[in-house]
Amino acid sequence: MRQSFFGGHHSLLDDNSDPTPDYWLTLLYKRLVGNKVFDVPSSSDNIRLYAHCTKLNNVYNYKPGSITVYALNLNKDPVLLTISDLNINSMDRFWLTPEGGDLTSTKVQLNGKTLELVNNQIPHMMPRSLRSGTMKVPGNSFGFIVIPDANIAVCQSQGHGTIIG
Repeated sequence: MRQSFFGGHHSLLDDNSDPTPDYWLTLLYKRLVGNKVFDVPSSSDNIRLYAHCTKLNNVYNYKPGSITVYALNLNKDPVLLTISDLNINSMDRFWLTPEGGDLTSTKVQLNGKTLELVNNQIPHMMPRSLRSGTMKVPGNSFGFIVIPDANIAVCQSQGHGTIIG
C-alpha cells in the first residue's frame, strides 16, 4: 500500500491536515468502484483503462447494472477516448486534473473545479454528464466514467469480484 494517512510522500493528508490529491482520488474510487472487474483492451500505450461494476449502494444512486471505467492519461497531450462496446445513452464523468496543469500541485480539480474542504466538510463531488461514448481526456489526468444505463447482468447483484471478459 503506497499511501500513508499523514505526512508521507504520498499521504492522504498534508502537514496541515488538508486533503491531498491522493485523498480525493481514493475517495472517488471508494464511492464509485465495485468489486467485479472487467478486462478492458486499450489501443494506446499511453492510456491505462480499467473497468468494474459500479459500487452498489453508492452515494450517487447509480442503479445495479452500471459500470465504472477509470482511465489514466500518461501523455501530456489530450487524447480522444471512445467506449465502443456498449450502447451508451449517457455517461457521467468525474475527471481529476492537477490545479494549473502542474503535476507537482498539491491541489486537484474535479471537472475544472478545485476540490477543498468546505467548513471541514467534504464538498459535493458531482459529475459532468456526457451524451455520447466519446470524450476528450486531458493530458496527465485521471478520471472515472460511470455508464449508468449499461445494464450489465453480472453487475446486478453483490458478490465477490471476478475478472470478466
